Amino acid sequence: MARSRKSVAGFAMVAALALAACGGGGTGATCNPGGTELHIAVPASQSHAFTTDCLAAPAGEPITIDFDNQDTSPHGNHNIHIFGSEDFIGDYAAHGTSILYEVGAFPAGTYRFRCDAHPSMKGAFIVK
Repeated sequence: MARSRKSVAGFAMVAALALAACGGGGTGATCNPGGTELHIAVPASQSHAFTTDCLAAPAGEPITIDFDNQDTSPHGNHNIHIFGSEDFIGDYAAHGTSILYEVGAFPAGTYRFRCDAHPSMKGAFIVK
């Protein structure tokens, strides 16, 4: 019986480390700003998933988000909604189209983003 407990505990520790390394599905993700022009997509092969679960921007600067919606499924309209003190809610990009969002400056902090039509599509928005 003790061996089973050790195996379960060992598996739980490995699973927790793997989630931490991968960003935990957007809840603990870390990434660093690389400028004010951000890019994210929904690939055709993964119609209900973003290409990243972490976006980063410099604090206090307006940004643009180039959103490429390659999803061609019947329910493939997606947007980006950033939750903050002042939410940013992007227009929906129809399946197979792109949209350029112009986003105002955010103060430093960790925020979250998601697709309003598909809330399981989510990630962290890091502002430094």
